Amino acid sequence: MATSYVTPALAETRDYLKTQTGLDNFSLGIVNNETDASYHHGWSQRDTDGSDYSWDESSRDWSWKTNAARALDIGNFSRLRELSLWLVGQCEANRRDPRVNVDCADIREIIYSPDGKTVKRWDRLGIRTSGEPSHREHTHVSWFADAEHRSKVGPFKRFFGTGKAPNMMFLQIKGHQEVYGSDLVNTRAMPEGTWGWCQQLINSGVPFFKDLPDMATLLKVGGPLAPEITSGGLVQHSHTVESQSVFVAGSQTGAAVAP
Repeated sequence: MATSYVTPALAETRDYLKTQTGLDNFSLGIVNNETDASYHHGWSQRDTDGSDYSWDESSRDWSWKTNAARALDIGNFSRLRELSLWLVGQCEANRRDPRVNVDCADIREIIYSPDGKTVKRWDRLGIRTSGEPSHREHTHVSWFADAEHRSKVGPFKRFFGTGKAPNMMFLQIKGHQEVYGSDLVNTRAMPEGTWGWCQQLINSGVPFFKDLPDMATLLKVGGPLAPEITSGGLVQHSHTVESQSVFVAGSQTGAAVAP
């Protein structure tokens, strides 16, 4: 059985993350030669009983039979939670609109922990929602096999280049409990149970205007109220982070904001 190998594109991404995170090659794992189904494996190492999701569920995988590893694990460092949440948001925005964050289009899944306790999975195909407990301490990112030769470092350079989720803010009317999120194009009410996620992004530098005088001012600052998506979109998701990630980099306008 052939051993999976590291592609130049994944090596480039690993080398870049080493400079930004201080992690070593062991903590930025690419190849895993164990026998469990995984995007760390190439075609020759797949499970052949029909249970290998990393090859069986997408034509973007099974049509490109390569022994290249297709995943990268990012070990624990000071900004792992922030990076994971941001990357999920970038990918969800791209899934909703392929014109946005095009450098995320090849990412199949992200398995991560938003808080070091729970494990969540963003899955481009919408099939899986959870992951193994080991992902409390590291984040797994995988790419479709047909992206073997395409660069994968772009989203990480955007994250470390800005230090926070771009073009995003939270808003609140003075004396009201409801919090709204805006990508500087549209505004949506944040569903219940998402404040912890909002607070993490606010702590990382995302603006929070919490003393706006009325709804008219809020919409003037954040943009018109967008219609609720009730099918095939965000509201139906059970994951807090996925359901809110529309607000992360939904726009790349770079427009200035002032209340």
